[in-house]
Amino acid sequence: MRTFRFFMIIAVSAGASMTGCEANYSSCSDFNALPHTDVMKSIGDSYIALASSDCTNITVYLGDMMGLHYNDYSVSADKIDDIIGEYNDHVRGVAGNPVTTLLMDGGGNDTLQGCNDNELPLCERTINYVLDRSVGWIPSVYADGIEDIVWFGYPRINCGGDYEKYSGAVDYGMDIMMTQFTALGVHMVDIRTVFADGVVGGVTNCAYIGSDGVHPSAAGSFVIAQEIYDTMAADMVPPVGAGGRSIIDTSNPPAAPSSDGGSGCFIGSLTFYEIVKEYK
Repeated sequence: MRTFRFFMIIAVSAGASMTGCEANYSSCSDFNALPHTDVMKSIGDSYIALASSDCTNITVYLGDMMGLHYNDYSVSADKIDDIIGEYNDHVRGVAGNPVTTLLMDGGGNDTLQGCNDNELPLCERTINYVLDRSVGWIPSVYADGIEDIVWFGYPRINCGGDYEKYSGAVDYGMDIMMTQFTALGVHMVDIRTVFADGVVGGVTNCAYIGSDGVHPSAAGSFVIAQEIYDTMAADMVPPVGAGGRSIIDTSNPPAAPSSDGGSGCFIGSLTFYEIVKEYK
């Protein structure tokens, strides 16, 4: 039997917004030095696997917010079938696997690689394959003992370049994912609104997108990590709130507040609350 003790709730941002600056407040060595957790693993594509010399990526930012190091097995260019393969190899196939939380994304490369121009703007054949494959697979993940799936989506692609033609297809897929996957108990993280600076249905602020027009910039990766963290905190998904440093140290916040877009990436003040979740 498990009993729970809660101290609530998540980080609250007062009037916060991101500038186009580098959200560089952590490093690979800082992330690798954090206490390790086997409770969560991540799988997916280059939105997670994306890395740079200063480690400004989702995994490092999220780990720093949680105060925990966790293993990521995402692979750039992987499609949904490949991502399911990542799960089979690194989660399902591990004897005595302690993982209860699976963080992931998926489906973007199916669209970018598998959609013919004559199928645009919605690319329904490819999108529907991703949806059907995922909806059929998700129940088997729960059957393996995974208690929580946290799945984050993609932003609207409207920042120029060859990828922009897929924007309608990505938006179409995300709308259906949000409905169907949520109905299956998945903790969905829809980043489209936050990437549009809070405007529902708005266009993506290109400060969050890298020079290739599709992957997140450092600032975009930070925003995604924060949205994931906030969702996990609100839904009490382990390892957030499972003990230890459950949120970034209040004495060392993620980038100093700035009103001029200087070295800090947040404009506004941040207030932090500790979250504790105790199992007995």
